[in-house]
Amino acid sequence: MESPGRQVNQTRQNQIPPLPPYYVERPEVSQRLKQILLSQETARAGTLVVSAIYGLGGIGKSTLAAALAHDKEVQSHFTDGIFWATLGQQPDILS
Repeated sequence: MESPGRQVNQTRQNQIPPLPPYYVERPEVSQRLKQILLSQETARAGTLVVSAIYGLGGIGKSTLAAALAHDKEVQSHFTDGIFWATLGQQPDILS
């Protein structure tokens, strides 16, 4: 039997959308964002990390965020899980 914490973490992981089959990494962009997420300042106990990526529609912001959320190093840094919320023009974070 799994612990309740493990079940919650798995649920949170499943909220992250899968990467498209044609996904191409963009390390020149993702490495900088990953560095910010994993910095010592965000590693302090009790620190809430909220990040936003903005730009024109269709340029891959959500895919980049999903790739970072699927990254094993990022996942191990945020042991309580990663909360995925799709926003947009009419956000509905409860769905």
